[in-house]
Amino acid sequence: MNRGRNLIFLLFFSAASLTCLVNVCFFCFFQNHLLGRAYFCLLEGDKMDQADAHFNFVLNQSQNNIPSLLGKACIAYNKKDYRGALAFYKKALRTNPKCPGAVRLGMGHCFMKLGNQEKARSVEC
Repeated sequence: MNRGRNLIFLLFFSAASLTCLVNVCFFCFFQNHLLGRAYFCLLEGDKMDQADAHFNFVLNQSQNNIPSLLGKACIAYNKKDYRGALAFYKKALRTNPKCPGAVRLGMGHCFMKLGNQEKARSVEC
């Protein structure tokens, strides 16, 4: 059963990859397409530099693009740059104070990794 799921995932993953490659020529400068490609690269796991480049491109066009800010926070956190991740989370929260609780939870994780348990506990989710 698990092998069947893995095969289905691989087939859909391959189809999505092919679709992205085919559409690059037509949509490479549209923000949503770039964001989709960036998150797709994050999903693969070994293409964080490529995802980072896509997020940077979008942020150069739109400084307060929340999905890009959260993607950059994710990359920074995974690279153990907790201060950098915290800065991206804070900017996303300043841009939209009604962000989902997951943004504040990410901030709490950053504070914990930085050894500031007091602030981590005080973050309201």
